[in-house]
Amino acid sequence: MIRKLVFSAIGIVSFVSISNAQFEICNTSEIIPELKSSLCAVVKTPLFHESGKEETIDLFVRKFPAKEKREGSIWLIAGGPGESGASFYPLITKFKEIFPHLDIIVPDHRGTGASGKICPEQESLESSNGIALANDEWGPCFGQMFGNISYTQAFSITNAAKDLVLLINDLSGEGKKYIYGVSYGTQLVLRLIQ
Repeated sequence: MIRKLVFSAIGIVSFVSISNAQFEICNTSEIIPELKSSLCAVVKTPLFHESGKEETIDLFVRKFPAKEKREGSIWLIAGGPGESGASFYPLITKFKEIFPHLDIIVPDHRGTGASGKICPEQESLESSNGIALANDEWGPCFGQMFGNISYTQAFSITNAAKDLVLLINDLSGEGKKYIYGVSYGTQLVLRLIQ
């Protein structure tokens, strides 16, 4: 049943690969069993996808290499907004069974997971409550958002869709490229195609 649902929800999108970034062994690979075979990359992308603006943001991407002879990649795009790619991790074993010939690639949207945040100080791993806001962090976070409106506005669906175009072009490698979006992820993929 899940196989039929997954295959019916996949869209094939054609992209030209620009370059292959290097994935490395993740520092969480040995701690969490589902992540054992994964590789990670942090990619700098434009904060604003407009000419003349040079500020960048880090985007985190996790890859699970194909179990069998590789034929391409499938990108799992999480929902939200505000949900990181980690929401797919409990299902990775199932995705590996369904797509043994594809690299499974799971990005964290801008503002989520290990990617750059709207409130970098309050949402850092080193803050009081980790990436979740603690009680005393809400005020400074709102201060950050209202104090730097243009930075906050960079966390739009259009910029997130343009992030995906860059990531898919740079990190997919050779072969077919598939995209599977859930909830907000579906909207994001439709924006990407638009």
